Amino acid sequence: MIQQNSSTNITNQILRTSDDETFTYNGNSVKIITVFTDGGTSIALVEDENGELFEVPKDSLR
Repeated sequence: MIQQNSSTNITNQILRTSDDETFTYNGNSVKIITVFTDGGTSIALVEDENGELFEVPKDSLR
């Protein structure tokens, strides 16, 4: 029986959030780099078309 440890689970979660999915934020296309969760609030680190990185509430992405 193969068991996954918690670091493998975390790595898998990070890989899933760094997929090449494009979202819209304030009318601009952005890609999610990673997502941070703190007490039920999710903040996404995103990159816009100009390569700028910034944080936005994940639920504000469309």
